[in-house]
Amino acid sequence: MATGCAPPVFTEEMKKTHTILIPRLSPLHFQFLETVFAAEGYKTALLPEADKDAIELGLKHVNNDACFPAVVVIGQLLQAITAGKYKAGEVALLISQTCGGCRASNYAALLRRALTRWGLNQVPVLTLNVSENGSSGLAIGKKAMLRFLMAGCYGDALMRMTNRLSPYEKEQGSIQALADKWSQCAKENIKSGNIFKFNLNILKMIREFDAVPIDETKKKPRIGWVGEILLKYHPDANNHAAEIIKSEGGEVVIPDFTDFILYDFYDHVFNYRHMTGSWKAAASGELGIAVSELFRLPLHLGFRLSKRFEPPLFFKELKRKTKRIISLGHQTGEGWLLTGEIVELLDAGVNNVLCVQPFGWLPNHITGKGFVNEIKSRYPDANIIALDYDPGASENNQNKRIKLMMSVAK
Repeated sequence: MATGCAPPVFTEEMKKTHTILIPRLSPLHFQFLETVFAAEGYKTALLPEADKDAIELGLKHVNNDACFPAVVVIGQLLQAITAGKYKAGEVALLISQTCGGCRASNYAALLRRALTRWGLNQVPVLTLNVSENGSSGLAIGKKAMLRFLMAGCYGDALMRMTNRLSPYEKEQGSIQALADKWSQCAKENIKSGNIFKFNLNILKMIREFDAVPIDETKKKPRIGWVGEILLKYHPDANNHAAEIIKSEGGEVVIPDFTDFILYDFYDHVFNYRHMTGSWKAAASGELGIAVSELFRLPLHLGFRLSKRFEPPLFFKELKRKTKRIISLGHQTGEGWLLTGEIVELLDAGVNNVLCVQPFGWLPNHITGKGFVNEIKSRYPDANIIALDYDPGASENNQNKRIKLMMSVAK
């Protein structure tokens, strides 16, 4: 077994010969990634659900001290590459990665270690983050970044509207059918990269969801869902908790995916202003925030004009609400954003909040659980429950905790 060798780099020639396998972090958002990468000349395949076998495979090759999301995602990638559908010499693996103190910084290294144990050293590992590309060889141009932003906005809008309306639909499946229709329209728009069409699509999509017949004669309790990013958005990682909440008569409210990207951009700005960060990284972060907020303007307008939906907070407003409680210098994992999302939900009248995390996830012990008492002192009606997810945790116990919360939710 080769050791000490530099990891393989994804070359320009590989765009013609290799398929990039992409695990789903958020099904609603990541459904658009194949379109984004295809526009850049990459061949990609979005992997299906992460089943129990994938998680078991991840457990065999990822130390249990690593967080549960690493087990899920790496197990899914290993399952795909060892199942025989793809040739090892014709695939690359894409994995998202944070930087800094979070265990997610190690995802790429953990995946490479697992590939080495399988004798698959030749498989390139590509990382997707807002801080660096490392030596992955993944070249993302300006047009691709704009397509990523379009994908994020479409995903956020669809998530807000489907979660808001599906508990009240009169005709079973009507909300999902409309979401499928607009997902296809979004893919066509992302492929073309037409920003004018994007703005019109967002406004038209919101109007159509606003007009769907629903039955709101009995209001359902709204349940906020925050926490570690994979557990927040990936139904296989959180054992389809959203469906449990809906089956128990609740409405799920999940903060926007784009806020996490903005939070990552802002880290560079804060580091330059208050620590030893570089001005180039700060300028890049400021530009990323400005462009992202520009793309979100039609969401703000469309939701503000709607009858049923609430517009997202501008990022500067989210920061303002949060820094009254916690320093914006908390950057590990979800950092201050976790506290901010809880405050955002409570200010929007969502008093029941489930905070989910991998077992032993230190950021939440500080910025989630650690701030519950302070938050409750400011919001006396807040009902906040922390819920751990781990390969060894009982799914039945997790579901019971959710149902227990639902029994007292108002």
